Amino acid sequence: MVAKLPIELVRLIVTFVREDNNSHETLAACSVVCRSWNDICLDYLFKSIIIHHESLTRLCYTASHISECIHNLCVSFDNQDCFANDWNFILNSNPESWGRFKNLRTLCLENGIAPLTDYRPSPLSVTTFLLAAPCLKELTFRGWTFARASAIQFMLELSSKTLEQLSFDGVSFQEDHECIAPPIRMDSLRRLGFPPRCHPRIECPNLQSLIVRIEGRERWVIPSWVPSGLHDLTLHATARDPIPDLGKNIQPVHFMVNLCGPVTYFRFMNWVRVCVDRLPFPDRLRRLTINIEKYLFGSEVCYPQPRDYENILQVLQQIRGRGVLEHIDLKVTIRIEEIIATPDWTNEQRREVKKLKQGLGPLFEANILHVAFALHRCFDGPEEDEILMGWDGCTVDGGLTLRQHH
Repeated sequence: MVAKLPIELVRLIVTFVREDNNSHETLAACSVVCRSWNDICLDYLFKSIIIHHESLTRLCYTASHISECIHNLCVSFDNQDCFANDWNFILNSNPESWGRFKNLRTLCLENGIAPLTDYRPSPLSVTTFLLAAPCLKELTFRGWTFARASAIQFMLELSSKTLEQLSFDGVSFQEDHECIAPPIRMDSLRRLGFPPRCHPRIECPNLQSLIVRIEGRERWVIPSWVPSGLHDLTLHATARDPIPDLGKNIQPVHFMVNLCGPVTYFRFMNWVRVCVDRLPFPDRLRRLTINIEKYLFGSEVCYPQPRDYENILQVLQQIRGRGVLEHIDLKVTIRIEEIIATPDWTNEQRREVKKLKQGLGPLFEANILHVAFALHRCFDGPEEDEILMGWDGCTVDGGLTLRQHH
């Protein structure tokens, strides 16, 4: 008789393999040792998958038990109607297999098209089963086209009871003036990222974090359904975008402003100052984060000058004087294409740190400021940037302590 390894030892082996950087191929090999090894490996192999919608259909039709292993799922639709009727010829033959996404936590739906007509989508469509997963916590729509706001309303209804995080990335749809459906109640929703301007009305009384991207020349207005108890508000914009209307009710404790563009530092900080002034209750602000990303198209680096730091100090002191601000994070990133890199940036860094200390000294003395600076040589995308010089610093006993980045 062939001796068998104790199941506890098998689990330890599989767990050890999983921690390796190239674990997937090894886990796949382990899964074919025997049935017990397969059962253990499946949970790891299929915990997170990225798949085309047609492949997902085949996978769950031929091996429906695998759907129970999936925790994180990303499905691509290739600009097709995600509720199309042609799904049903497979689904109708074994519909119970689609009720097994009981462990699905995170769902990303990519490049889909919502129904272009007013019909209610089939209850047997793949998308319907995914959105109705009983433990779904995070949902992302990426690269979607919605012809009507009512379409997304139906999709949100399916996950309204469990969803805690909802994000939109590259989503577009027309405002549906004919949609008179009541707002969707989403008591579990805590974080909402990049909602489209025409997002349908929802009720999310426990929303804690809202992330917004300001785009176009039309002023963005905070939706009336955002609760006054919102804790974190994050804006992404250029300093040329209209400053948003932040309403009359929100009372964020943490306000983050991310600005980019080729404009002057003065214009960046003026945008921040006016934006903070638009807060209904700026005296409630405890933490302010400012991320400035300056684009340069020539070969000469435009560093912040003493007058720029004087303006930054003035703006931050004004904001601080209006309330109980406890912490300020300031990050400046310069991205330039044509610069010629040098092997040693010591002199430049010493000069810039000196200007920073002189310009923002009072905030360092007050022990509330953390700063970061980076100079990037950029190529085709941010992920390919080369960091030429970078450091960050915080206040320790009234002095500035620096940490250099490479």
